[in-house]
Amino acid sequence: SEAIIHVLQSKHPGDFGADAQGAMSKALELFRNAMAAN
Repeated sequence: SEAIIHVLQSKHPGDFGADAQGAMSKALELFRNAMAAN
């Protein structure tokens, strides 16, 4: 999952302010929950 963050950061280096990081951690949490459910 850390690799996903690095890919997104490399594609959108300017977008990673506090809001983006908060949204990412939220998305990662949902993603992990979805993977755990499977």
